[in-house]
Amino acid sequence: MDRNSREYAESMGHEKKNLMRVIRDKCTDCCCGSYKEIDACASVACALWPYRNGDNPFRAPLSEKQMENARQRGEVMRAARENLQDADSDE
Repeated sequence: MDRNSREYAESMGHEKKNLMRVIRDKCTDCCCGSYKEIDACASVACALWPYRNGDNPFRAPLSEKQMENARQRGEVMRAARENLQDADSDE
């Protein structure tokens, strides 16, 4: 089995995760589970340091169009959630 395959990773007990979550988990491990230590981390030479809080500081800011699309999706999701809550209360 190819050691770089998904099957191999799963056979070793790993599961698919968001990359930022993986980085955050490694920082948590390195700092013995202390989120305060992650925030105060002085290992600025570490390749993961800029990402230690679960954010990508190099990501380009969203454009106005992207922001508007996100707002619209949020409104749709909010309305759907309210409809579900209304349906549950009617039962």
